[in-house]
Amino acid sequence: MLTTGLGERVVADVLTLAPDLLGDGGQGLVYEVTAVHGRVLPNAVVYKEYRPEWRDRVDAGVLRDLVRFRRTAGSVTRQFLDERTAWPETVVERDGRAVGFLMQRVPAAFLRPLALPGTGQPCQVQHLLNDEDYLRRAGVEVDDLWRLAFLRDVAETLSVLHRFGVAVGDLSPLNVYPNLDGTPRCFFVDCDAMALRGRSVLPQAQTGGWAAPPGAALATEQSDAYKLALLAVRLFAGDQQTQDPAALSRASARLGALARTGLTADVGTRPAPVDWLQALTVISTEPGAGSATPLPNRSRAALGAGNVTRTAGRGTWRVARWIGSALWWVLRRVGRWIAAWRGWEVVRNALLAALVLSVLFLVGYAGVKFVGHLRANEAKEVAAILAKSEEDYGRMVALLPAEKWSCESGPRPTIGAGDDQLDVIDALTEVTKSRADLRRDVQELDLRWVADEDELTEQLSIAMTESYLADESFTEAARRWCPDPKRAKDARDRGHEHSTTANLAKDEVLRLWADIAPDHGLRVPENI
Repeated sequence: MLTTGLGERVVADVLTLAPDLLGDGGQGLVYEVTAVHGRVLPNAVVYKEYRPEWRDRVDAGVLRDLVRFRRTAGSVTRQFLDERTAWPETVVERDGRAVGFLMQRVPAAFLRPLALPGTGQPCQVQHLLNDEDYLRRAGVEVDDLWRLAFLRDVAETLSVLHRFGVAVGDLSPLNVYPNLDGTPRCFFVDCDAMALRGRSVLPQAQTGGWAAPPGAALATEQSDAYKLALLAVRLFAGDQQTQDPAALSRASARLGALARTGLTADVGTRPAPVDWLQALTVISTEPGAGSATPLPNRSRAALGAGNVTRTAGRGTWRVARWIGSALWWVLRRVGRWIAAWRGWEVVRNALLAALVLSVLFLVGYAGVKFVGHLRANEAKEVAAILAKSEEDYGRMVALLPAEKWSCESGPRPTIGAGDDQLDVIDALTEVTKSRADLRRDVQELDLRWVADEDELTEQLSIAMTESYLADESFTEAARRWCPDPKRAKDARDRGHEHSTTANLAKDEVLRLWADIAPDHGLRVPENI
């Protein structure tokens, strides 16, 4: 995490810069900062200074908003930004004008140098878009399993940024670094080019070969979705230019279909990063993921995605149709009787009008009560899921962190002492099974009547899926904790990464639930 100890702004004259350039881009130069006010900084900090010809076009207000966004965010959001992006930390000014900003340096884990002769250049995503012969000469060992996991991390990062109101804009392989050792992860640079709530520091630019479709708006969630599909296609094809999803389809028929829709459909139906994330999350847990055999298709409803035609809840609509048919039968019978009556026309019409109004009132009243009943039942279903998740959360808190585990009793770690001693593997396995059940319960939810039902379903799906994957990783770490601590640490780190994403989705769930629960007399858990 970047901790300069500085405020939102600093004067350029107090920076001590290393003599060698770290980067030379079209809009600015990047230097390493060795000290501020003569004080050596505890972390690797770099300074991006805009070129003179661009400074008049810099929107200093947007740059300050980017800095303020991270500083005022909650700890989970801040951790996410620091682990995934080189986010602007401090605005640098000269003579009262913004001339650049400070940010963290790309972490060493993302700077694996290529093995090509005569170059110490670190591997970027652009280098992964080449054939196997090039990758072998460059010393880059990746397979389709790695590509699936890396693509999932990119989709996850984009989906979270979009929830923050951030669009990447110039999403290209030049602006993303991969972690080639350990868990596949991505790290985004040039974050000052991102759009925060539709506003950018500088006019949007696009990398050659990675432009949005002609006429499309730039730096939007839809343009990011298009470029994500393009990245998926080229990552599996090993090709810098192709738009043919054939290679991706061989790895996964589902992903190939997402790519085809993403590259050809209009913006209204283009798969969003969260659609990719949900599909990749399911694929990553299936046997044979990344093989040349297409994976079995699943409906989007099975992934818990919003805005789909759901098949659950048909019994509810069957009852509603039965009630409607019964009312229509009664109205027809009464109408025929009135039509056959021979009496004063005025009286007949008055009675008919009164009857129709009464029936309409009764139908409306019954409809309101019926919808209220459905809404209450749906809210109770969500409340039950949240209550069980809260219980599982408490059990996980009691079992973590892993530093509390002891190997004194043998190859299986334990926690606690005496009668309170627990076998960590057994305890974690039980929690993981409970999370798997909750994940299934969320997938089977059919919310139609509660407020924000699509967003609530989507965030619940991400939260429970990521929690399940986190618990699964922690269980794997426990199995290896005593015999193989190094591999256990890798699994534990994966668990923490999944937990970070789960926590972001959980925050959204609790925010939505806080608006729904009071109307039904239901409680809002503190943690899930």
